[in-house]
Amino acid sequence: FTFTAKVATDPTALVKGLNSLRKDSQRISDLVEIGRGLEAALSKIDDLHKKPSSKGADASGEKQYRRAIDDLIAWSLSLDGYRLLISDNDREAAGAFTKALELRKEEKFFYLCRERILEKIGEYQKAKEDLDRLVELSPRDDALYLKRAALEEKMGDMDEALEDCTRAIEINAGSSEAYYQRGSIYEKADNLLLAINDYHRALEKNEKNTQAKVSLEQAYQKLGKRDTPKEYYDSLIARNPKQASAYYGRGIAYWAAGRYDKAIKDYDTVLELNPRDERAYLLRSIAYGRLGNYKKALSDYKKALEINPSQILDYGSFTKFYGDGENYARAISEFKKIKEMKAADAAG
Repeated sequence: FTFTAKVATDPTALVKGLNSLRKDSQRISDLVEIGRGLEAALSKIDDLHKKPSSKGADASGEKQYRRAIDDLIAWSLSLDGYRLLISDNDREAAGAFTKALELRKEEKFFYLCRERILEKIGEYQKAKEDLDRLVELSPRDDALYLKRAALEEKMGDMDEALEDCTRAIEINAGSSEAYYQRGSIYEKADNLLLAINDYHRALEKNEKNTQAKVSLEQAYQKLGKRDTPKEYYDSLIARNPKQASAYYGRGIAYWAAGRYDKAIKDYDTVLELNPRDERAYLLRSIAYGRLGNYKKALSDYKKALEINPSQILDYGSFTKFYGDGENYARAISEFKKIKEMKAADAAG
């Protein structure tokens, strides 16, 4: 009872501790949760004090009172854990949440907090045990499966991570994040085709998922360096005719087969969907050059450089096409321009 009175009658110290922690915006939601827990425990104690006692209710009332006291102590321990955490006493902070869990073994919030601390200090197996317990307590919470999958990926347990992502998708089929996370794991496992499929699904669920957009583009670039059959891209285009990256990938497949005419048609489509795609202009210009159409090749190179003039040498010497077209005077003139722009570059 002395402990209860101290916490209840010293609100200044409690408020001071909470205010110092609120400076960290990432922990605000946790602090709100701690505040709710403390408030609920104090309110319960107050209600029990107000109830009239009777012989028949004494045993039940005492049990409820003891539980309310345990709740108050547990939530106070969680606050102590946060104080230790911001002081970089991570192991002591984890210990505070362990003590809180000894009093309240079913409190999910305490497991979440301890798991984050354990993961931070590299105690991955212990952190996973906390996530396992959380999944037992909330088997339909897809976010917990994704959180555990991220930890399993960090531990190198890719098969388990994929299983958890798949379980999250089964629970919440509309989760863009679940598809994206599984795609990322597939990519790390060097299964680009399955990764690309999941990135597409992630964008179908949420077209504003920027991580999925970037990852999809990078995956196509990796895939373009391999012997990927054009039929794979055909199936993607049939499924989503407005997916520019699929045309981009098929164009590379045609390119590898020497079908520059078909590659050009796919780059035409890419540019219809995104007129500012400098890479598509670059690749189409080279394809035109391979076919001997130097006029269109030069036009596309110029367009690419208009969009991104700083990449003039990354594109290679587009002036080569003047030479291939036997316009040597113009070729020399353009090489001189490159020399002026990049004076230290020997290629000029």
